[in-house]
Amino acid sequence: MSFPAGEPPTPVASAAAVSGAPGAAAAGASDHSEQPAVGGAGPRPGLVLRIVAHLAVWFAFADAAVRAVLGGWRPVSDAAVIAIRSWDVLTAHGLLVGEATRLAHGVYDLGPAEFWLLALPVRIDPAHGVLWGAALWCVVAGSLAIEAARAAGGRIGVLVTSGMILGMVAWSPKAAMLPYWNPWFGMMFFLAALAAGWAMLSGHSAWWPVLAVTGSVAAQAHLMYALAAACLLLIGFVAVVVDSRRSGRYRWAVAGTLAGLACWLAPLIQQFTVHSGNISRLFGVLRAGGTASAGLGFGLRALAAGSQPPAYWWMPSIEALHLSDIQHRPVWFGVAQLVALAVLLLVAVLVLRSRRAAALAGLSLVTALSVVETFSGIPAWNIVRPVTDLSYLLAPLFPMGALFWLSVLYLVALVVARARGWASARSGQRRAAISAGKPGGVTRSRLLRLTGPISVVLAASLGVWAAAHIGGALANQRPARRAIVSAAGAITRRLPAQRVALTVVAPGKMYGRQVTLGLAYLLRSEGFAPEITPTLAFQIAPAYYYR
Repeated sequence: MSFPAGEPPTPVASAAAVSGAPGAAAAGASDHSEQPAVGGAGPRPGLVLRIVAHLAVWFAFADAAVRAVLGGWRPVSDAAVIAIRSWDVLTAHGLLVGEATRLAHGVYDLGPAEFWLLALPVRIDPAHGVLWGAALWCVVAGSLAIEAARAAGGRIGVLVTSGMILGMVAWSPKAAMLPYWNPWFGMMFFLAALAAGWAMLSGHSAWWPVLAVTGSVAAQAHLMYALAAACLLLIGFVAVVVDSRRSGRYRWAVAGTLAGLACWLAPLIQQFTVHSGNISRLFGVLRAGGTASAGLGFGLRALAAGSQPPAYWWMPSIEALHLSDIQHRPVWFGVAQLVALAVLLLVAVLVLRSRRAAALAGLSLVTALSVVETFSGIPAWNIVRPVTDLSYLLAPLFPMGALFWLSVLYLVALVVARARGWASARSGQRRAAISAGKPGGVTRSRLLRLTGPISVVLAASLGVWAAAHIGGALANQRPARRAIVSAAGAITRRLPAQRVALTVVAPGKMYGRQVTLGLAYLLRSEGFAPEITPTLAFQIAPAYYYR
């Protein structure tokens, strides 16, 4: 079943357009231009809402970055690994793979897109560039998500998308405190990819390049988003080719495809120029999981954890959750959710003939299926042993669950609106309103007056709410930062820039990791070539192995 770029106009809306009534438009058309304020005075409510939504997202990440810098933040542990990898992008030591994974030794995430994006910030500001650079890119991803949702859903899309981003920050403050960490960096670009996918599948082909880039960055940043992002890219490519063939214009299809290929150039080169490419090894490890994987039942329980009230993202913080908690959710709710999404998609296509509703339901179904498959493949030992630092693996449940309920509410609202429109057309009330030059009547005018200010207040409140959950720099890393600065100062005073071997004696394994990696990065930015123990160096590059 095919649809035009916008929704098919109802007979009533078509009559309004013919009569020349001011403000008349086809119902559900793809043109989401903002309506002027009632009375013709003052800024447009939709424009004010967009500005507030953007500022609220920017404020959350800027507030967290400023607090961290004022708290003495410097790269340690994973931040130092990401900073070194980003620094080496412009050197001969740059790798063509992503972060090291827990699946197996020597296996990495799909690609280095995050390191490419952070290469300039770390060169401009070695001490804090990885922090503010990642925050800046997360803000860009958030703004792209808001604008894409506006193209697809108007003001409601703006409000819902900004609410999802800020809700994610409130549920997991580390998404703003540690924006460089690949699970959170990938989450922001995954949200942008979902919004761009909704806009593109709704008929706005200009969003295909945005989907191609944001989906690629999300897939390369962390494996928890890889399958869902890959499905989005495949569906988006098929949709843009079909739309381009209908219109005869292939500009956006070509531009987006080239942008996507550019994002995957490094992983593909690594795959086909190395004896055992990372992509092949990664899929080999996943296939070898077999009975050691969590299984289909766990994947369906994960759906329930992200959607069944109370959903996990209604909990106070993601930090209080464990992967093993998913076992307490019922399998039947996950199955019911997949069936419900399939029914919603059929209703949108066959009954309502709404391309936007079908796009939203389709995205939700694809995301849900991807969550089932991804969580099914998690190694079982991660579930049996309650590891607290794996709570970030639950992050994909947030967009999946929010999309499910958004699809349900959108379809219900659309059915109610269509039913009221048909009833009004039969009774002749709509025709009388048009002839009087008041499309929608007085009630619609009052509603327009109220929705703008209410939406602005909601967006601003969400921004404040999210910022209130953000803490400062991590207190447990402050001793390591002081030790790093002291040791680096002693080394640079005694030695010129050269190859050095580092041995760190620390009271604990975690503290030793923080100091070793942080010191390695600080010396690297000062022109040294540090070598560290292979148990830590494998996360960076072979050039850093202690020899």
